Amino acid sequence: MAKRLHSKKMGEKWSAEMMEALEQYVEDEKEIADKIFEEVADDTRDLLKNTSPERTGAYASGWEVKQEKIGLTKDSINYIVCNPTHYQLTHLLERGHQSYNGKGGPYKRVKARKHIAPAEQKGIDMLLERLRNKL
Repeated sequence: MAKRLHSKKMGEKWSAEMMEALEQYVEDEKEIADKIFEEVADDTRDLLKNTSPERTGAYASGWEVKQEKIGLTKDSINYIVCNPTHYQLTHLLERGHQSYNGKGGPYKRVKARKHIAPAEQKGIDMLLERLRNKL
């Protein structure tokens, strides 16, 4: 029968130290990931401000990032890029819509101006690239 090289107390101490080290590692990585998420959300907002259709400029300048705490402990943060001032226009500009001339004339289709979907895809690509490089 093999002899034990360490006592039970020593094993418990080692387990506690290992758990503490792992918890610290997870916390450090979570902070790095949260910072990356925030940076990518800001970059996506800036991209949308630059690529949004401009008529008066008010729509393009309305993009912002909102933070929303989620989870039971509220430790996680959701970053939402939205346009709260001109939210009605986002769907109309992205998808196109029907229009009329105001005199009862024929309806015509207003062409879609895709700007949200490409910015979203670019944001996803930036996020994945930065996470792979940092973590």
